[in-house]
Amino acid sequence: MPRSRLRFSARGVLFVVLALGLLGIAVAAATAREWAVAVAAAVLAAWMADLALRDLGVRRSRA
Repeated sequence: MPRSRLRFSARGVLFVVLALGLLGIAVAAATAREWAVAVAAAVLAAWMADLALRDLGVRRSRA
């Protein structure tokens, strides 16, 4: 019976890092009351997080 293994793509990990960085920018901008930057960074963070979730799904290895 084949064993299931997690395989992470480099692109998925990159999207996670970008999402976390943009989320930090959004929080910092909101703290400084720069609402346009905060909203833009939050939207971009959500987009990157969605891409990360798509890339980091559990895949079965063929080996």
